[in-house]
Amino acid sequence: MEKLLLSVFIVFFSVTIFAQLTWVSVIPDSSHPNAAWEVGYKQRKEFLLNSSTWTGRSSRGDTDNGKRYWTLLLGDMYLNRGSQTAIDALILDGSRGGHSGIYGTYEGSFYKPFSCPGYAFYYFTYYDRITVVDTVQHTKVQTMWNNPNRGFASRIDGKMDPIYLCNEFNSENFDWMERIGGYLMSHHFNDNTNITDGNKPAMQYYENWVNNWVRATYSAGRVEWNSHVYFVYCFQAAASLSQFATDSMTRLRGRAVQDWMAMELALHYMDGQQVGPESRNKGGGYKVFDNDVIGYEYLWFTDNANKVSTCIDDSVRHIYSGDLHTSGYIANMAYRPPQVIIDIAQRKFNLPVEMHNVKPFYRLDYENFKNWNGKSGTNGRRFEFETSYFNTNYTLSSLAGGRPKGVDCFSEQCLWRFGVKDRYYQVFGNSGSMSGIAGRCEFEQIGQYRNTMMRVIKGTNNMWVAVANEVTDKAFDGNILFADMGNGVYMAVRPYNATANSSAAYTPGTGDNYTKYTWNFSTSAIGALILEVGTVAEHTSFANFKTLVKAASLTSPSATQVQYVSTLGRKLKVEHMGTTSYSYTSNSCGTLVINPSGKYPRVWYDDVETDFNTWNLYEVVYGDKIVDNKWGSGFLHLKSNNNELKITIDTTTANVKYEMLKMLTSNKPIIETKKAVVNSFEVFPNPTLGEVTLNISSEKNQTSVINVYDLLGRKVLELFKGSIESGEKQVSANLSKLPKGLYFILFDGSEWDRSKRISLE
Repeated sequence: MEKLLLSVFIVFFSVTIFAQLTWVSVIPDSSHPNAAWEVGYKQRKEFLLNSSTWTGRSSRGDTDNGKRYWTLLLGDMYLNRGSQTAIDALILDGSRGGHSGIYGTYEGSFYKPFSCPGYAFYYFTYYDRITVVDTVQHTKVQTMWNNPNRGFASRIDGKMDPIYLCNEFNSENFDWMERIGGYLMSHHFNDNTNITDGNKPAMQYYENWVNNWVRATYSAGRVEWNSHVYFVYCFQAAASLSQFATDSMTRLRGRAVQDWMAMELALHYMDGQQVGPESRNKGGGYKVFDNDVIGYEYLWFTDNANKVSTCIDDSVRHIYSGDLHTSGYIANMAYRPPQVIIDIAQRKFNLPVEMHNVKPFYRLDYENFKNWNGKSGTNGRRFEFETSYFNTNYTLSSLAGGRPKGVDCFSEQCLWRFGVKDRYYQVFGNSGSMSGIAGRCEFEQIGQYRNTMMRVIKGTNNMWVAVANEVTDKAFDGNILFADMGNGVYMAVRPYNATANSSAAYTPGTGDNYTKYTWNFSTSAIGALILEVGTVAEHTSFANFKTLVKAASLTSPSATQVQYVSTLGRKLKVEHMGTTSYSYTSNSCGTLVINPSGKYPRVWYDDVETDFNTWNLYEVVYGDKIVDNKWGSGFLHLKSNNNELKITIDTTTANVKYEMLKMLTSNKPIIETKKAVVNSFEVFPNPTLGEVTLNISSEKNQTSVINVYDLLGRKVLELFKGSIESGEKQVSANLSKLPKGLYFILFDGSEWDRSKRISLE
């Protein structure tokens, strides 16, 4: 087989060619999906944008009006793009158009960061027409940039939005929007006015910020993007840079951050949902297509072969037409995700996969991200540790979080979610006094090992989970909650040391129908809830799963530890490390720095303790290596069954390089040194629906292996390994578990070898 490791043998039009896989530098556009996807994308976009709600504009007295005004105007202008007269009229309009926006008190000012991306999208997209029909807007833009917008865009981090607490933990999106707005305007006006913060000329100041920003993203990660709401604001800011920056490398830096963010969205996407913990969770994050990222998810991931069956197009359009945050940007956005990211979102990789992901601590960022390098030091430290387990029909994902408590600036964090494919609901829960769906209870700590998650508490009296009423087969069996989630997926929630349990109707959001299951505990002793997920493939039936869960070992090795041995024999042990006090000073706009707080658990997998401080940004620890993004590396490697992509950020220059795995070919014939005329290898039927027969005729006895390879030369299936006697032999095989497409079946014998191309339909 060694002679096949670096090459595959391909037959096209009866010509034998030599093919070798090689990493090749490419432009990002070459990673885009094919023309058929693009046609579908445009159809989906047109369908969504043909809404009747574009004529309105938000209240002019709203300081946040830039968040809403520009997206409505941009959507309106997009739908009128076929009429130059209509576009010019919207540019000139002094009450609901471009002129009005540029001269608006808030939407025309960088006073609020939310104005910056829409301001840039409008101004640079329609710059030439503005020059023709309303050149006074150019004067206004330059005047505003000189004073006060330059000052607004260079405010020190933590003071970006004057209506929020200056030391607010959750405000990374403010920095992105302002600084990128500052980059675009300073370069547009060739502005070298000195910036007080940093004592540098404006263009250099913002260039440094952008370079540090892209290095930080690929070396230490991001935080605010991990939210179904605030993802969009960060993404829109990056999009304005990738489309309107004055030089190609800076545009590429913006594009690289967009790809990094789209990768994060794809990892947590499942049938219109975002399944996973969030740094900033809002109501509706647990619902199918009911959050601010719906436009991106719907357009990127739901092509004709991957529709969300219970969420018909009209209902998506209804939700989307009321979204004031993303619609107009998408109408004018050039971004397309790489095919490999779409593949990951659509789970075109071998399952199951377990990933460990680490997220950085931020809000100590008073030096423009320059210390976000994945190395030691406060600004670069690992902070929150996510475990995600992707199985064929579900995702279980949780966070060992460093935030101390679900109050004040920490109130929006969601620590875990469990979602089932084709079921469009999620299971979630909380502890103690945190009765809502967001926020962390300071007494709760989490550990997860593949399909099993343990929540341990000490010092509070309850933990709960919420299960949608669409799940009809769910009930307590003693102290254990069992639920048949559908689609061959089962759930058990088993308590340790609980004193009582109860259930009650629960309505977390408008129109929701859930049941909340609550377990009570003593505040002076260790308590735990273990959530284990099972499948019909692993347990044969729901009844058998129940029996195995009830028999599973659940013990307390010490007063602060709980240990569970799952139905699959995996041992998860979690030690509660206590709590810590945290002092939060409201409205402190001075030099106060919010220090990392909260306690992490100790976690063991099969008696081996994990060291959180060794975790990488994204690292597969079990299964296919679909994502590799190591701490401090500046390097992202994405891989699906059919595509691979590398994006590298030079950690010194911040220059960006894209590489794809390509098949280089030549017409040089393959020389078979051990070949006889009676030796043959045939495969039929071809094309096939899955079942195939391999006919082998060999002159001599030999050892052999028969493998299936994809078009990139990667082995995807072994069909046979053993001895082949001289004469005729038949081998039956089944390819139906592979995705449809073209493959190569390679016979590799000790005496001779052959390859056959086959189409799986």
